[in-house]
Amino acid sequence: MKTRLFVAITCLFLGSMAAPALAATYYVDTNNALASDSNVGTESNPWKTINKANSTLAAGDTVLIKAGTYTTSTVSPARTGTAAGPITYKNYASDVVTVNNPTSGAVAVMLDGRSYVVVQGINFTNMDYFLYIRNSANHNTIGYCTFTKPHLVNGQTHTWSGSRVYADSSYTWIHHCQFSDYGYFTNDDIGTNIAIGADNTTDTTSHTLFENNVLFHGGHDSMSVSGNYNVLRNNYFHHEAWSLGAANADRGAVLYGDRNISWMGYIQNTYRNLFEGNRVAYSADPPDNVGAAGMSMNTSYHIIRNNYFYHNDRAGMSMSLTDAYEQNIFYNRVYNNTFFHNGLDPSVGVDNSGIFFAVYSGTQTINYNVFKNNLFYKHRKAIDEYNQLSPDRKGIIALQTFVNNWDGDTQGDPLFVNASTTLGDPMDATVPDLRLQPTSPCKDKGTYLAKVTSASGSGTSFTVDDAGYFMDGWGIAGVLGDQIQLLGAAQRARCTAVNYTSNTITVDQTLTWTQNQGVCLAYSGSAPDAGAFELVVDDTTAPGAPPAVRDGTGADISTTNSATQLSANWDAATDAESGISGYQYAIGTTAGGTQTVNWTSLGNVTIVTKTGLTLTAAQTYYFSVRAVNGAGLTGSATNSNGQTPIDTTAPSTPPAVRDGTGADISTTNSAMQLSANWDAATDAESAISGYQYAVGTAAGGTQTVNWTSLGNVTTVTKTGLTLTVGQTYYFSVRAINAVGLT
Repeated sequence: MKTRLFVAITCLFLGSMAAPALAATYYVDTNNALASDSNVGTESNPWKTINKANSTLAAGDTVLIKAGTYTTSTVSPARTGTAAGPITYKNYASDVVTVNNPTSGAVAVMLDGRSYVVVQGINFTNMDYFLYIRNSANHNTIGYCTFTKPHLVNGQTHTWSGSRVYADSSYTWIHHCQFSDYGYFTNDDIGTNIAIGADNTTDTTSHTLFENNVLFHGGHDSMSVSGNYNVLRNNYFHHEAWSLGAANADRGAVLYGDRNISWMGYIQNTYRNLFEGNRVAYSADPPDNVGAAGMSMNTSYHIIRNNYFYHNDRAGMSMSLTDAYEQNIFYNRVYNNTFFHNGLDPSVGVDNSGIFFAVYSGTQTINYNVFKNNLFYKHRKAIDEYNQLSPDRKGIIALQTFVNNWDGDTQGDPLFVNASTTLGDPMDATVPDLRLQPTSPCKDKGTYLAKVTSASGSGTSFTVDDAGYFMDGWGIAGVLGDQIQLLGAAQRARCTAVNYTSNTITVDQTLTWTQNQGVCLAYSGSAPDAGAFELVVDDTTAPGAPPAVRDGTGADISTTNSATQLSANWDAATDAESGISGYQYAIGTTAGGTQTVNWTSLGNVTIVTKTGLTLTAAQTYYFSVRAVNGAGLTGSATNSNGQTPIDTTAPSTPPAVRDGTGADISTTNSAMQLSANWDAATDAESAISGYQYAVGTAAGGTQTVNWTSLGNVTTVTKTGLTLTVGQTYYFSVRAINAVGLT
C-alpha cells in the first residue's frame, strides 16, 4: 500500500507577502556556484550581479557584496533612499570587491537624481566613467572606495572628468577614497580625476564634504573645484610625472605630470569654500612647458588654512588670471599654512616660489587677499609676481595684505621634525614631517585673525572686523564650527553661526571681551604659531568629557532596526590648553564596555556610524566617547544610555521543502509516519532559532498535524499517524527567528 505525498510552503510564503515592507539585507556573491539573479538574495541563495541589487533595493535596504571581480555590473540604484533609510552598497565584512567593467559608456557609480545612497568598500577599475553624482542627487556617501586605472582607447580616457559631483547636487560626503590615473598627455594636458561643481553660472552644487582621500596622476589637474560651502580637508594630493606625452610635446615623448588642484568658476556660485589640513605635493612639468603650481587658486572668498605645500614644480600655490578666467581673485583668507621647497623646475622663473601671483591678460584683478601666519622655507623666493599689464611686471603683491608670515630663508630655520630637500616617494604621505620641533623659533610667532569691534562686554554674540576667517560648520553633518580663542585669554568657544554680511560671530558659551581684542583659532602658548602645525609643549591636562552622548544620528534613540550598524552623536568636549584634536569611541554590551568595538580613533567630528557589525536582537549596545586634545592626552569617557536592535522582520521562507529524509519522494510505504527535510531559512537581524511544521491533506493545511515547534533542525519524522491509502499529505515548514517571529 502506497501513499503519495507533495510539498507545500504556500502558507509561509503568503504570510511573508502580507507583512509590511521593511528594510532588508541582501547578498551578492559572483563566485558562489548557486548564485543567480533569480534567487531571493539571501546569503545561502545570493544574487549573481550588483545589477540585480540596482533594480531591487528600496529605501532602508542594504546589499552586502562578497569577494570577487564583477565584470558586467555597475552601481546605479533604480530608487532613492531616505534620511532614515538610506540605500547601501557595501563589501561583505573585509572582502575585496572589484568592479571591472570595460563596457563602452559604463559608469562605475551613477547617482542620477538619487539621494541618500551609501557606497562603501568597493574598488572600481577599467571603466569609461567612475563616480557621477548629478541632477539634484543629495546626501549621498561614498567611502573606502578606489577609482583607478580607467578604460583607455588608444591611450586616451573616455571623457575629461573621471568623476563628477554636479548639476545642483549637495551634501555629498566622499571620504577615505582613492582617485587616480584619469587623464593623459599629448602635447597638451587632458583630464582630471574628479570635478566638484561646474564651470558655469547656474550650477548650485554645494556643501560637499571631501575628506581623507588620496588623489594622484590626473591630466590637466587631479581635481577641480567650483561651487560654494564645500569642505575639502585632510586629503593628500600628488601629481608627479607619470604618463608619456606625445613626440611633439615640448620635451618630446617623456613622462609628464601637472598641477594638483584647480579652483575655477564664476562669482555667482563659486565662493566661500574651506581648504584645510591637506597635503599638496609633487606637481610636475606638463607637456606645454608652462610649469605647474601645487594648487591654482583662481576664485574668491575662500578659507585656506593648515595645509602643507611641498616639493612642487612651480609655486606651492598660485593666484593667476587671463582674459579667459571668470572672476577676480578677491578676499581669500590664507593663513597658517606651511610652504616647503617649492619651485623645483630647473628653468628659473618668477613662479619658482612659495606663493605666486600673475596677471597675463584681461581686465580682472587680484586684490584684497590676506596672508597671515604662514611659514615659508627653502624657496628661491617666498612670494613672487608677474604682471603682464605693468611695465615693471609688478604691482600685484602690493594689493594684498601680509601679516606675521615667517620666511625661514631670511628669518631662520623653522626646525621641522623631519624635512629634507631630497625628494621622497610621492606615494608616502608621512614624509616630509613638517611639524615643528619644541624649540622651533616659529612658536608663538603668529597673530590674531580678526579684531572684536563690539563694545567691551560679554555674551555669546559679537561683531568683528572680518568674519571671513571663520566658519560655523555650514550645516554639513560632521563638520564643527571653528573653536575660537580670544588673544591673551584662555577662553574658548565654538562658532555656531557666522554672518558674513554683518561680521557677527555667535558661539556656544559666554565669552568676555574687550573692544579691539584679537580673535584666533584655538592655540597653545602666548600666541598662535606660524605655519600649519600648532606646537603644544605645555599641556599636561586631559581634555574634558563630552557633555552628552546620544544613540543615533540626531535625538537620542533607544532601538534600531539595523542588524549591521550603529550610530551615535555627542556634544563637543573642550580643552583650554591645546584644544580638541579628535575623539575615540567604543561600543560594548555594558555601559563603558568594549566587547563589540574596541577604542577607535576619529577626527574632530561629533558623529559616527559603525558599519559591518553583527548585532544580536534584544541586546543593548552602548557607545562610549572620549576626547583627545592637541597634546595627545585622552579624557574621561561619556557613555550613551544604550540602543537595542529590534527585529521586526519575519525570517525568510525555507527555499525548498522535500518529502522524505533526503531527495524528494512522492510515495511512502508507511501508514504511520511521514518525513520531510528542507533548506535552511535565513534572518539577517536575529538569526534562526527553530522551525515549525504542519501536515495536511491540502497544500498549507493542518488537518493531520497542527503547527508543531522544532529546534533549529532541518529534518523531521512524525510517527504515530494513521494515514489513509491514496491520500496525498503535504508538509508546511516555517522558520522562527530569535525574537519569535515566524
